[in-house]
Amino acid sequence: MSILQLRAKKRQQKIILWTVAVVLGLGLIASSVAWTIGNSSNINQNQNNQVIDPAIALEAEVLANPTDVNKMYQLAVTLFDKSTPEGYLKAAYYFGKILELNSTNVPVMVDRAIALFYLGQVDDAIKQVEDALKIDPNHVKAHFNYGIFLGYGKQKYKEGIAELEKAIALSDPTSADAQNAKKIIEEFEKNLNKK
Repeated sequence: MSILQLRAKKRQQKIILWTVAVVLGLGLIASSVAWTIGNSSNINQNQNNQVIDPAIALEAEVLANPTDVNKMYQLAVTLFDKSTPEGYLKAAYYFGKILELNSTNVPVMVDRAIALFYLGQVDDAIKQVEDALKIDPNHVKAHFNYGIFLGYGKQKYKEGIAELEKAIALSDPTSADAQNAKKIIEEFEKNLNKK
């Protein structure tokens, strides 16, 4: 092979090498662009799919229609389920708003009493649940929570036990709530024996 042929072959090899390099480079750039675009759409999708606090949306609905008791109750329960002082406070507020619209709603009265109890407002919780029991003396959840309020809140274990026993008598004795009441009674009895 002559020098001219060698140079022509080298030039041909360089052209092939550069062509491969350009194709690979373009492939890398294209895949990077595609990944970036795909990733940014995933980021937007994640931002759009983020869990928005349901209480915010419910509160907006309640403010738009303040007489919608069902939405207000849903909001109060959602706030209560946050298990924070602010959640209990707002839940008690909205349960109270429902009671302004229907003052004899016993389940709401009991739920409000529980929220008040968790806020440390034991006397208000007791009064609320006593008012509920005046309306419905056989309300199991009212008796159960009244017993808890008396025992844990006021250290009136004997009275607390009596209310928990009423709750058991009014419910299925094999239910989880009845079993829970029995455990609390045992705890209150131990506290009575310490006195």
